[in-house]
Amino acid sequence: TFTGNSHYVEKDGAIYISSSEQVKILKELSEEITKRYRDPYIMMNDSLEMLKPGDCVIVLYKDFGYYRGEVMRRSEKNPSQYLVRYVDYGTKAFVNRHSIFLNVVGENIPLQVNRFVLRNSMPRSGDEWEKEVLDLIHGIIVDKECSIKVLEKTRYDEVKGVEIDLLEEYDGYTGDVEQLFESLGFIRYRQ
Repeated sequence: TFTGNSHYVEKDGAIYISSSEQVKILKELSEEITKRYRDPYIMMNDSLEMLKPGDCVIVLYKDFGYYRGEVMRRSEKNPSQYLVRYVDYGTKAFVNRHSIFLNVVGENIPLQVNRFVLRNSMPRSGDEWEKEVLDLIHGIIVDKECSIKVLEKTRYDEVKGVEIDLLEEYDGYTGDVEQLFESLGFIRYRQ
């Protein structure tokens, strides 16, 4: 069991969570990267190089902070944009090339996020998660302090089943998020 914050809920229902210690490291890492990338010379230095899937990069986010990322692919509709995964948060976004930099900082620091699933939860109908439900779940748990209990030990790179208790209130509720989600009709329990 550990305390942490969730960052993102993916379309397959996986939740990206960082421990409290990882959240502190992320803050320090972001500050260090942002300090370095405020230098205009760095920005001009690699702005014309072509990016390819798998490239480790630094990405300017809409909060004007710089974060570690990985290039997933180039946009088919707009060749000046790339789909980038923010590796320490799990989120993905299309980003303009001028906001992506190859001079990576922190490449030797391990990822500061873990990918989990709620152990007993399934989509409320069928096998696919509805976008509206994922958005509601995201709004309830993202950026909230939680207690996370890992219930399934798996290989290093696999998703692990967890129980999550909200430590910060959501509409007067704290406690087991699966119970909350079930009461709101967002999930059904596994058989």
